[in-house]
Amino acid sequence: MKTTSVSLLLILFALFSCNSKEISEDQSVSFGIYETVKFGELPAHALDSLKVTTIHFESDPQSPVIGYLPKSDPGLPDDLFTTEGIRLLKAIFPVDQEGQNLAVIAVNHKPAIVLSDIQKTKNNGRNVQIYLTLKGAKKLADLTKKNTGKSIAIAVDDIVYSMPMVNGVIKGGVAMISGLESETMAKELSDRLNKAL
Repeated sequence: MKTTSVSLLLILFALFSCNSKEISEDQSVSFGIYETVKFGELPAHALDSLKVTTIHFESDPQSPVIGYLPKSDPGLPDDLFTTEGIRLLKAIFPVDQEGQNLAVIAVNHKPAIVLSDIQKTKNNGRNVQIYLTLKGAKKLADLTKKNTGKSIAIAVDDIVYSMPMVNGVIKGGVAMISGLESETMAKELSDRLNKAL
């Protein structure tokens, strides 16, 4: 009887361990829809501190793309703009024909919409449709109302996958990552987000 109880406890422990590992891996996915910050809105002292990086600066003060970074560069300094409430994210899409440079985008440090605001996602061709909860839909409507005529950034794991221009208020509670490299990429991205929900 003792052996059966111990065996049962070990089986339950093993099952719990597997499930908790699965949950923690899923929760490691980060998601955010951010307001972008234009190059001209960045503080001069913060831009000076970026001169030691490998970022090639953009000259358009109205663009949220502040510059370009070689694809091989390991990452961006995340703590440069924290006092200003701004962070830098690398885009997944190359900005040159050779595919060697990625855009660096300035966004508000805190995303307006997060993973817990997603109900589900669905891949559709080279796109990922993001269905939001009621709370998330309200946040999206507020975000798009505030940013009509501007770009917003949709990021997964601190990589910008889409930076659409907001043409008007989105009330339906559906956001979209569009124009991905392939249908496979869209499916994998959708699956990763759904598993994290």
